[in-house]
Amino acid sequence: MRSPEPDNWRRRTWVSRLENVGRVLKKGDYAGALELFQESRQIFNDLRVREPDNLAYRRELGIAMYYVGRCYALCQQFTLAKRYLDQSESIIQGLIDAKAAFGSLAEDMKIVSEQNKSVLIAIPLLNPDGKLATELEEELVLAVKNKPLWAKPLHEETVVETIEGRVIATAGSYLCRGIEGELWPQQAAKLLDKYLPTTEYDGDGFQRFDPKPNVQPVEAVSIPHDFRVIAQWGDLVGLADDYLVRSTTDRGDVWIVSKAIFEASYALTQPPPTQPRPNE
Repeated sequence: MRSPEPDNWRRRTWVSRLENVGRVLKKGDYAGALELFQESRQIFNDLRVREPDNLAYRRELGIAMYYVGRCYALCQQFTLAKRYLDQSESIIQGLIDAKAAFGSLAEDMKIVSEQNKSVLIAIPLLNPDGKLATELEEELVLAVKNKPLWAKPLHEETVVETIEGRVIATAGSYLCRGIEGELWPQQAAKLLDKYLPTTEYDGDGFQRFDPKPNVQPVEAVSIPHDFRVIAQWGDLVGLADDYLVRSTTDRGDVWIVSKAIFEASYALTQPPPTQPRPNE
């Protein structure tokens, strides 16, 4: 029997795996659906390059982007969810403009896409004008970092996938890695202002930096709901009980630290306020 043409095999394999993603998603296993999608990314990327004008494949790609965006939204990774849902809607609109036979699925996907994106929009933005609300200002407490980090310089603009979202790091800044392997960018001057470089390097080229003694503390507050902040390097999303952290030397410099990482690597220098938040 004649062997199947390679691209046809890739397409059939991709569609089969895409159907599996859909079945796992319907069972409510969002993390499992994402894992299945990631396993088939090479086939996905091959097809994306080989068949950019194939309308049938574009339809499959639009569905895939929708599934992945929905998975990320349900896993509360809202920044990634928005990226995939935006791509899905762009593909759908392109097919509609090309008068391709997309059926009612296009409208269904657009509706769900808008619903999922509205989740991101609905998350409270805590510094809409660059300043925190008065009630948050009153709840900030001082804390100091008491654990080392690892960092290496970036020689070109780099996309960094942080826990809180995707950000762009500029050339000359540092890529930092924390105690849980989490990554984030930091300007060189700010890193060296707070940490002392050591002579210890790991196999990936990261250098160990220890907190300086008597370093300026930061201000922090635990937020009891999902939230967003506009940091100096991007729009970040935090989950309930994560910490909003602000520099005491630059009040416009805010970022997010997950609850587990904050409690493992920071020490409070004053007790948090005991008064309840409004509506609690």
